[in-house]
Amino acid sequence: MEMSTTQETPLLTALEQLAPHDHVCSIYENIGEHYAVAMPFIRIGLERGERCIYVADDGTEEVVRDAMHASGIDVGAATAADGLVLALGGGAIERAETRDLLLAAPATLLIHLQVELATTLARCSGTESIRPILADQTNLATRYERRLPLYRTAHVSIPVDTLTPDQVTEAILHAAGFSPNQRAVTQS
Repeated sequence: MEMSTTQETPLLTALEQLAPHDHVCSIYENIGEHYAVAMPFIRIGLERGERCIYVADDGTEEVVRDAMHASGIDVGAATAADGLVLALGGGAIERAETRDLLLAAPATLLIHLQVELATTLARCSGTESIRPILADQTNLATRYERRLPLYRTAHVSIPVDTLTPDQVTEAILHAAGFSPNQRAVTQS
């Protein structure tokens, strides 16, 4: 994947003028166009010492890492320095390299939200048109069973079948060592 993001372009000029906490919403027709905006945006933020978060679709982690490397982003160094957060899809845990990084990286807490497949399907009922993975329930069940032992290697597992979203949030904060007072401060 070849990307030329080092030359001065109107896009780079615009990205460099963005301030911290600014966001970019790009419209693109293919992944190359997406990366042509996203990767310089992240690289510029990292060069400024900002914390950057990239949410990757399930199964795209390796492609995203490759695109970052092609754009001059040292993914390992940026994640180790806590400058880059890659929010990965559920399949990321299947790669041994990613799993090892998630489990062994300093100051990392891997939390498994333990939920039965039936509960997930019930909660997501009616969203199959926007969640194609739910339409193929045979493969979904196979994927769930394959990943479950890997998820259970997390530092913390929280059973969430009977919890409300607020209760799940509280359980995550508790597992991460935050008290309610700390949370109130971080939300202000």
